Amino acid sequence: MLEFATAYQATLDHEGSYSNDPADKGGETWKGISRASWPLWKGWKIIDETKQNVLYYQLKMALNLDEELEEATQKFYLDEFWNKLNLDSIADKEVSGEIFDTAVNQGLHTGARFFQQALNLLNHNGKHYSDIKADGDIGPATIKAYNGYMLTAHFPGRDKGRNIRTLLKVMNWLQMEKYVEICEANPEQEVFMYGWMNRV
Repeated sequence: MLEFATAYQATLDHEGSYSNDPADKGGETWKGISRASWPLWKGWKIIDETKQNVLYYQLKMALNLDEELEEATQKFYLDEFWNKLNLDSIADKEVSGEIFDTAVNQGLHTGARFFQQALNLLNHNGKHYSDIKADGDIGPATIKAYNGYMLTAHFPGRDKGRNIRTLLKVMNWLQMEKYVEICEANPEQEVFMYGWMNRV
């Protein structure tokens, strides 16, 4: 649970709090939870009630101080992202945190798929461990591949820290490609590029 708490805090540092930017395709959001994508999340009831009882300039502060809303937010991310991604099965908190953050920002299965694609790119054409299906589902085959990758830390010129940094670089590269793809398809989204780059 400590790993989730660390990843949650790091991701929320990027996501901010309340937003309703017309340029944002997610529309109204609370700490990265989009109302358009998650209209039935119980936190919206708390937010709507707060909006009726405070002035707009007081809204963010009031919401940030609401303990029930914070509890609902943490539960949402634990249930809908961390647990669904099976991130407790990944030993290194930097790797699990990166998957979590990418999933929150670019979609649940996207974070997992980038992890799988990175493992496939780093297996020396299947000589170190077998390719896995990049399906966005972190199951036994993905964990086996990850463990196989980490075992290569014993090879000359490698160590655990270098292996983790290399894996994260490949995952970040895939994440960056996705941001470029988004902006090329819709140039109006470039307004978010600076913020996106600060989480890569």
